[in-house]
Amino acid sequence: MQMVMDTHRVVKRLKEAGFTDTQAEVVTDIVRDAREIDRDDVVTKAFLRSELAELRSELAETKSELRADIQNFKADLFKWLLPVLIGQVAATAALVKLL
Repeated sequence: MQMVMDTHRVVKRLKEAGFTDTQAEVVTDIVRDAREIDRDDVVTKAFLRSELAELRSELAETKSELRADIQNFKADLFKWLLPVLIGQVAATAALVKLL
């Protein structure tokens, strides 16, 4: 529920307090605009908490996926590195035997 503001009265009071016509009108416009802000556009603590909880959930999920990817990478690395190392040892042994 929005209350109506008597802008003429506000301007009159500001002028009585020493404001010029222009100053009184500008201040009154600013106050009127501030009162007309759509409350749906204002961010609330509850909204921020909800968004933060959602981000934390997504971060935990991403962290879990990253850990799984690292484990898969380690397994793949070991799968390919072990035969290469065995091949190098065998080649070194063969070269030592030949010399």
